[in-house]
Amino acid sequence: MQRADLGPCLPELARHFQAAGNDADSDRAIEYAVRAGRRADALLAFEDAVQFFQTALDAIEQQTEPDEAARCRVLLLLGEAQRKSGDFSNALATLGEAARSAGGLGLPDVLANAALAYEQAAWRSGLSPDLPSRRLLEEALREVPEAKLALRARLSGALGRALLYANAETEGRAQVTEAVVMSRQVGDPAVLATNLSYLFGFYWGPASTEDLLHPATEMVAAAEEAGDPELMLNAHGYRLPLSLQLGDMQAVATDLDALMKMDARIRQRTYSITLRGYNIMVALMRGEFAEAERLILEVTALARNLVVHDDQVSMQIFTLRREQGRLAGLRPVVSAFLQQSAAASVWRPGLMLLYFEIGQPEQARKEYEQLVGDFPVMPRDGRWHYSLVYLSEVCAALGDAARAPMLYSMMLPYTGRNIVLGLAIACCGSADRYLGLLCTAMARWPEAKQHFERRWR
Repeated sequence: MQRADLGPCLPELARHFQAAGNDADSDRAIEYAVRAGRRADALLAFEDAVQFFQTALDAIEQQTEPDEAARCRVLLLLGEAQRKSGDFSNALATLGEAARSAGGLGLPDVLANAALAYEQAAWRSGLSPDLPSRRLLEEALREVPEAKLALRARLSGALGRALLYANAETEGRAQVTEAVVMSRQVGDPAVLATNLSYLFGFYWGPASTEDLLHPATEMVAAAEEAGDPELMLNAHGYRLPLSLQLGDMQAVATDLDALMKMDARIRQRTYSITLRGYNIMVALMRGEFAEAERLILEVTALARNLVVHDDQVSMQIFTLRREQGRLAGLRPVVSAFLQQSAAASVWRPGLMLLYFEIGQPEQARKEYEQLVGDFPVMPRDGRWHYSLVYLSEVCAALGDAARAPMLYSMMLPYTGRNIVLGLAIACCGSADRYLGLLCTAMARWPEAKQHFERRWR
C-alpha cells in the first residue's frame, strides 16, 4: 500500500497541531511547518517557504522549554528562504542570529552554513558585503573540524570574497586560489564550481580575458556535473562578459540561451533582473530601442523593494536615452544623484556628456576640469570602465591634447576588445573607437586611422 502524499496538507496539519496548544502537539506542528517550508522551497515558492518556516519558529518559541538547537536550524532555513525571495535585509538579520546561536550551541555545521548563506546574501544585496561576513566565516573555519574538507573548502572560498570587500584584495586572491586547490582535492563539482566563481569578483586586466575563459568554462562543466541550476546560471553569467569583450557574439548567444533556461528553473528575482539586464544590453547593441525600453520597465517592476541593481537600471536608461537623443530629460536626475551619492564617480563623466548633448560645452568643461585630476586614483571596479569611456569622449570633444595621453595609456590595453561594464550591465562597443578619438585630440592621425579601421581578428 502506497503512503499518501501529505504535501498539499502540510500547512493545514501545521496549523491544526499548533492550535492544540500543548508541547506534544507543538512538536508535530513544527515538523509539519518545516516540511511545508521545504516543499515550498523545492517548488520555488520562496515567499510561502518564509511563512512556513516562520510558523515553525513561532511554534518553537511558544514551547515551555524551547529546543534551542531546533530553533537555530529553523533560523537557517528561514534566512535562506528570505534570501531566495529577495528579502535581503531580513535574511541578513535572520542568518546572523542563526550563526550566533550556532556558535553558542556548539553546532559547527550550522554555523558554517549560516556564515556561507550570510556572505551570499550580503554580496548579492550589495549591503556592505564585507562585515560581518569575514568574522562569521573566520569563526566557522576555526570551529569546523579539519576532516570536513569540503565544508572548509567552501568556507575558504567565501572568505576570499569577503576579504576582497573588506579591502584586503591581495589576501583575498590568495585565499580564493587556495580554496580552488582544496576543491580539486575534495573532488566535489559543486564545491569546485562555487570556488571558481569567486575568481570573477576580483579586478582583472584586459590581458587576462582569454586566461579567465578557462576557469569560466570549467565552472560551467562542474556546475552541470553537479546538476545545480543556480551554479549553472552563475557559471554562464561569468563566461558571457568574457566572450562579449572578445567580440564572440555566438558564444554570448549560447550563454544567454542557457541563462534563460536556468532562470525558468530558479525563479529568483535577483537572477531574473540580471538576465533581463543582459537582454537589454544586447537590444541596445542592436539598436532595438523599443525592446530595450520594454525590458527596462520589466526590470523596474521586478526590482521594486530590492536594494540592488540600481547601477544596472540607471546605466541602461542613460545609455538608451543617449541613443534616442533624449538625455536632456535626465539632467535634474543626474545632478540630484551626484549631490546625494559619494560613490557616483561614473555619473560625473556622464553629466559632462549630458552637457554636450544639450549644448552647454562650457559647463561640461567646468565639470571635466574638476574631475580629471582625480581620475587616476578612482577605484578600478565595473564603473571605472564607463568613467574611462565617457572621459575619453569628453577629452576628445574638448580637444584636450594635454590630458589625452593619460587617458590613452589607460585605454590602450583594451585595444581589440569591447568595453563591458561590470558583469555585462552594458557594453560601450570597441575600445578602438575611443582610442581613435583620443588620437585625434593629440593630432596623431596615422594611429587614429589604425584604431578606427581595426576589426576583430
